[in-house]
Order: sequence, then structure tokens, then C-alpha cells
Amino acid sequence: MAQAPRMASDRPDIYFLVLDSHPSQEALQEFWQHDNRQFTQELENLGFHVVRDARSRYTKTAHCIYACLNVQHVPTPYDEFPAANEMLSLYYGIQHSAVVELLRRHNYELVNLSLFPLADQPPFYEYAFSDFRRLRNLVLEGSIWHYYRTFGWQRSLRQTNLEILERLAQLPAQAAGRPRFVYAHVLM
Repeated sequence: MAQAPRMASDRPDIYFLVLDSHPSQEALQEFWQHDNRQFTQELENLGFHVVRDARSRYTKTAHCIYACLNVQHVPTPYDEFPAANEMLSLYYGIQHSAVVELLRRHNYELVNLSLFPLADQPPFYEYAFSDFRRLRNLVLEGSIWHYYRTFGWQRSLRQTNLEILERLAQLPAQAAGRPRFVYAHVLM
């Protein structure tokens, strides 16, 4: 990936790359006898910090991202989130997270390549894994919209991931007058 000098600021670009459901290098080696060191070494050579033996406190993606971008645990037992609104509350908490708001105050450009809204940016794509979206999709299954969602305009996960990777490869060469926060969320 060729890089061109482009920053007008002394603040670095920040890339928050989430390889959702991708096992850690240690887990790949232990359970599948797969050596993933070339991949992680290349990321490190590009200047990325790779978390070793990564684990999550949560089993659901929205909870993990909420905790990361707010630098705090999700309230338990969801005292602040009534059960009916839990997912909507998590999405709102991600969209208006502490990290995003801090970076905006420091004049960072937000580049959202994720399945969650960030500040004023909509999700880059949708994936129906949440209870809220499952219910919405169930209601739509009996309608003409089901046909369009299934066969018409919904791009495949593979297409989405390839588009995210392509955009990530293009970003360093694109001129920007301020530092960037890039959130790319690839579902494996």
C-alpha cells in the first residue's frame, strides 16, 4: 500500500479495524494449527498495534463496540437500557460515543466503514444479527420488500468486506486537511 504525505496536522490518523469473529493468532495456532504470524506481522510493519490473545467480555458485537468507543463497560444489568430498547440504546451510545465526540472536538474527520452509525454518518452497511433487525426482517419477510432485500439490493457480506478493504487501501493517498478516525468493521 503506497502512502503519500498528506497530513496538515501533527495528530496521527487513527484506524480502528475490527475483524469481527476473527480468532486471535494464538487461538488459530492452538485450535487449528494455523500460523497467522505473516498477517499480524504485516499489520505491525504498517504501524498497526495488534492485540495479542484478544478476548471480549461480551458475546454480542454491539456491546463490544459500545464498550470500546465509550471506554467503559456496558451498564449491567442494563439499568440504563430498558430491555425493549437495549439495542437502540447501544446503537445510540455508539453513534454518540465518548471517543467519537472527543475526536470530533479535536477536528478529526470521521470515516465510517462499519455497521453502526458514527456521529452524523450512517452505517456503511447493514447486517441483520441484532434482535431489533431480526424482528424488522421477520415483519418484512411476508412482503415484496423481502424479495428486494434477499435478491435485489442487499449486497453480500463478501462484497461488503471487499469494498471496505478497497476503500482502506485508497485512504492514505487521498488528500485530507485534518487527521482521520477510520472505523472499519469487517465481518468474518
